[in-house]
Amino acid sequence: MAVNILIKTWEGHLTPQEVASLADRASRCRDPNMVRAAAELALSCLPHAQALNPNEIQRALIQCKEQSKDMLQRACLSVEMAAKEGGVYPEVLFEVAKRSESFLNIRKVWFSFLSFDYSFHFSVNPFCSFVLSLIDT
Repeated sequence: MAVNILIKTWEGHLTPQEVASLADRASRCRDPNMVRAAAELALSCLPHAQALNPNEIQRALIQCKEQSKDMLQRACLSVEMAAKEGGVYPEVLFEVAKRSESFLNIRKVWFSFLSFDYSFHFSVNPFCSFVLSLIDT
């Protein structure tokens, strides 16, 4: 399948947004093999989550979830790793935390993501303090 070739060669030729869009369109096929390949393609763009918008990431996570629990876990780990470099939306990290089996691992990602003046940020964005209160043990 052409999608399998794309999984291995898209970097350097396409943007993560283009790949996410292709994976989403391919996943609407009725062929289970194509749907699986589309989920693998979606998974391949998640290490670049900082370049994707929340909808693209959420759709990729859903595609992975529809395939298997293992694929969803790999997808969550890919987003967590991308978040360590910064640039991943907070609502995406919260979604990953909800889906991930290792809920407490996201705590490290949050603290690296919010490594600036916490008191100021929490007063401006109560969502972040709410999320941290859920994961802080």
